[in-house]
Amino acid sequence: MGFAFLPIGIGSLIGGWFGGKLIHHFGQVKHQPQLIWWAVVSVGVATALMLWIYDRILKPTKAVAEGS
Repeated sequence: MGFAFLPIGIGSLIGGWFGGKLIHHFGQVKHQPQLIWWAVVSVGVATALMLWIYDRILKPTKAVAEGS
C-alpha cells in the first residue's frame, strides 16, 4: 500500500485543525458562519490549480523501445 493512505493521513491531521479554526473565526468571532463556504471553496480551487500545475510540470516521458 505504501503511500496510498498518505493523503488521507495528511487530511486527517490538517482537516480537524483547519475546520476548527474556520468554525471559531467565522462562527464565534465574526458571527457569520455562512462565510465558511468561501474558505472551503477557495481551498478546493487552490488544490485543483496546484494539481493542474503539477500535471503540466511533471509530464511523463515516453519510453523509447530498444532495438527499434
